Amino acid sequence: RAAYPVVAQLLGDESFDALARALWHEQPPLRGDAAQWGGTLAEFIRASDQLASEPYLPDVAALEWALHRAALATDASADAASFALLTTHDPQQLRLQLSPGCACIASRYPVVSLVNAHLHQSPGLDQVGELLRAGVCEAAVVWRRGWQPLVRQAQPGELAFIAGLLCNQGLSVALDNAPELDISSWLPMAVQSGLLLRVCQISSD
Repeated sequence: RAAYPVVAQLLGDESFDALARALWHEQPPLRGDAAQWGGTLAEFIRASDQLASEPYLPDVAALEWALHRAALATDASADAASFALLTTHDPQQLRLQLSPGCACIASRYPVVSLVNAHLHQSPGLDQVGELLRAGVCEAAVVWRRGWQPLVRQAQPGELAFIAGLLCNQGLSVALDNAPELDISSWLPMAVQSGLLLRVCQISSD
């Protein structure tokens, strides 16, 4: 339940406990660390006919697991001096290193607002209900600043850009695959928020 507080709130304690028992029975842990178990809950919910009436639940679970994974990710510190490479080198020669546990989730539902409403009481639940009825889609960016996992809505083009970076694409290629991204506003935001940790030169070997 520690990894899925919002899913537990949405289902209620009794229903969530029953869901967790069913998952444990069907997919028992493969390693000793219980904190690493439960990552398949989103797909388990998606396959459940009983939960089909709440179609946003799988995406909420996926986002909560991403936050859980970010909290457990190996620590890494920022290298502020490396940001100067952005002014002295061609983007084709550079690669960006993001915060540990960084992940992106695209959803057909207002998943970021749903999670924030239940964890931080903002936005309000009435507003989230309006977003659900309006069919609003939200894409989530998850990362860690210090020891705190964070989530926010993605900017236009940001999911494609971050997905490229997480696949070890160079800066130039990642930008080409995300034409909607305003990199001039993204870079200072990413540095200030702790999403971007360092800039690296691509080896010519």
